[in-house]
Amino acid sequence: MNYAMNHSGFDYYDSDNSSDNGTDTIILEAPVGYSTLHIIIASIILTFMMIVVVIGNMLVIIAIATEKTLKNIQNWFIASLAVADFFVGLMIMPFSLANELMGYWIFGKIWCSIHSALDVLLCTSSIMNICLISLDRYWSITQAVDYLKKRTPARAAIMIAMVWILSALISIPPLLGWSDQKPNDNSKVPTCEVRIVHNTKPHTVWDTVAASRNGEIRGSTHSETRLL
Repeated sequence: MNYAMNHSGFDYYDSDNSSDNGTDTIILEAPVGYSTLHIIIASIILTFMMIVVVIGNMLVIIAIATEKTLKNIQNWFIASLAVADFFVGLMIMPFSLANELMGYWIFGKIWCSIHSALDVLLCTSSIMNICLISLDRYWSITQAVDYLKKRTPARAAIMIAMVWILSALISIPPLLGWSDQKPNDNSKVPTCEVRIVHNTKPHTVWDTVAASRNGEIRGSTHSETRLL
């Protein structure tokens, strides 16, 4: 099926009706690089994986929140990780899967900005939560007495808050105007890509982090789809 993109942005129309409303449009062929069978199989398997991710992490969160035996400080870090992974499966993976299989972005410019920011926020916080859990385990073994005395609920909450704050500092800049969000000039289809404007020095740090995260996320999604 053909789609059309308005020159002013990410507005989509059925090619059969575009001529009736007088809109200046460009007819787009869906650049899908997969066969129909591949798309169906990948959709079924990855959708099942997303359901497992969402339900599994939701059960972890509920268990830690409701079971008295699990309400210890050590499990707070696991709950924070579960929250990040829960929202990755719920808000990131479905749209990334659609974008990968269809070959272009159909969800509009606004959601592109939000999705990109959430993608970096949640994936970064997930990685940092894993690092925090590793440090907690390491200190609990190497400094068992001293560390366990210092690991108060308030300090644990501060550690978790710092993980999310640092992740937010990496993901928020595009939403504050530190980006130039446009369709790829070299592509005939709308894409969702955050391009950093290199006109001020503070952008350099964010550009390095964002570029690495963008490459990692794209590579991961593409590799998982190709494996299917």
